[in-house]
Amino acid sequence: MKSTKFRLAVACLIVFAVTVPFAHSQESPSSESAAVSAPAASETETRLSLELKSQSEAAKGLKVEKTFLKRLPNFYKDVVSSDQKEQIYNIQETYFAVISMLELRLEKLKAERDARIEAVLTESQKTKLESVKKAAATSRAKK
Repeated sequence: MKSTKFRLAVACLIVFAVTVPFAHSQESPSSESAAVSAPAASETETRLSLELKSQSEAAKGLKVEKTFLKRLPNFYKDVVSSDQKEQIYNIQETYFAVISMLELRLEKLKAERDARIEAVLTESQKTKLESVKKAAATSRAKK
């Protein structure tokens, strides 16, 4: 059952990563040569709200530790108006919620992966691994 949940989680992450648009253009295509247009804002908002709902259900029990900070992307400060700033902040906050949940889910998946990898080791290998980790930590502490 765990492997099914693991495969489902990985599939969800891949599907989300593929479907999230990386950039939106506010200009409409001026010619027929534009192959793909960006989805309308309402479509994107609907898809994000559905994704947020599904991710929140998938991430139940995970605690979000980060808080959203209003920051404009590099070089935007002197270019956008105050209304545009608020629109940008709203967009960022919407994506922030989804991204935060995905990051938490990813941390949980990495921990599960590491536990499964460690389960492959014998007891003597686990003991040796712990001593190597302690030696590395001691070495780092000296620096």
